[in-house]
Amino acid sequence: MRIKFPEGYVISSQHLDEHFVLLYGQNAAFLDVARNASTFLKHIAVFLRTKEIIQDEMALHSIIAYNSHFQWFEILAEFSKFNIMEFNIKSSKLSRLSAFLIRNTIGRLLKSHYLIHVSRIKEYEKKNGKLMKFVVYRDPVERFISVYKFFILGRKHYRYFKYAGLYHDNSFERFIEFAEFELKKGSPIYQDKHIRRQVDCYHPSEVDYIVSLEKLNQFLREQNIPIGPPIGSRKINETNINFASPSQKLLDKVKDLYREDYKIKPNY
Repeated sequence: MRIKFPEGYVISSQHLDEHFVLLYGQNAAFLDVARNASTFLKHIAVFLRTKEIIQDEMALHSIIAYNSHFQWFEILAEFSKFNIMEFNIKSSKLSRLSAFLIRNTIGRLLKSHYLIHVSRIKEYEKKNGKLMKFVVYRDPVERFISVYKFFILGRKHYRYFKYAGLYHDNSFERFIEFAEFELKKGSPIYQDKHIRRQVDCYHPSEVDYIVSLEKLNQFLREQNIPIGPPIGSRKINETNINFASPSQKLLDKVKDLYREDYKIKPNY
């Protein structure tokens, strides 16, 4: 399957679907990394532009114009290289999705009032002035468990996980197997954004600050980015689901899968 991009769409980064989210009036933008406080930061982004608090998560993502279907083109293109039946993903279902996906892809990203693709950030800064750019770093094992709790144990519908059969067999061991399946794909751009290693989401030179999740509220206050009422501190989208700690053997397995992420050195 060949992917045809709209005329004028420039790709100069290996991080095909990574983008900055503008924080209006702050001369700042954050790099969106899944399960790294991104929903909380998007609430701030929308509030800064509209002065509204969006309660519904799907509505929030629609306002930002983030479109998860964009990545499905990459997934569909790569599936021919893998035994997709291993995870109960039926080709017939993917074929029925393709027409829908075509109607819901790159156009929304290009028209967004908030998103700037990583390949275009320098062009944007040249026209509009320098931005303070940051990304949030999260402990890799904590991030992986957060994905598992939020989507699998919390039954948060996510089309790819559904077709992978992860809601049917929702054991932590099965989710690790799925992560191994994803991370074996030939390029990070083909991997699900929730499973992809953080080190494959950006290069440190693309941001001014790599902020530890634990210090995010403090960082935002120091940068005079509004938190607290009515937005609150970083609690939005936190996962409050009881989950017995896995065995050390399983935790070590996850840590090994994401060992490259431990090479990231936050500078805040």
